[in-house]
Amino acid sequence: MTDINEVIKVIGEVKSLRRSGWIKRNVSLPESDADHQWGVAFLALLYADEALDKLKCLKLALVHDIQECICGDFTLVDEITPEQKHQLELAAITEIARRLNFPELADLFDEFEEQKTAEAKFVKGLDKLETVCQAQYYDNHKQAPAPLIPEFKSYAERTVKDETAKRLLSEIV
Repeated sequence: MTDINEVIKVIGEVKSLRRSGWIKRNVSLPESDADHQWGVAFLALLYADEALDKLKCLKLALVHDIQECICGDFTLVDEITPEQKHQLELAAITEIARRLNFPELADLFDEFEEQKTAEAKFVKGLDKLETVCQAQYYDNHKQAPAPLIPEFKSYAERTVKDETAKRLLSEIV
């Protein structure tokens, strides 16, 4: 059985971690990792079609960045190699899974990182899409000193592979 006090710590750590990409762009009131993970999960709930295991999509969405509460939220401009990032995140998810007595967390992390399933690919697309949605929200509410949507939408358009996420991305103006 998972110790509720460890659960409280992890939840608090995820809720407290502000997303570094927004901080670096001087967004007022930047979202937390928990905010982002909820946004990805909500998109999965709305857009996962019948060919996908919706529960698996929700699990992946809810935990895809949970390791960042230990190792931090890295951006593309951070001075760290993808291999270093992966090793730090792997150690962090292993620690969280141990603390929570929930080995499935490490399995979900691996599935998402390795893009092993249709669900992982779908959620990866939603991960990028949700960031574009958040950029649009910040732009609409003038929460950043400069427009964010051109940069984030352009990056997502180059990297998103999932067809549903691509379609949704094309609808954002």
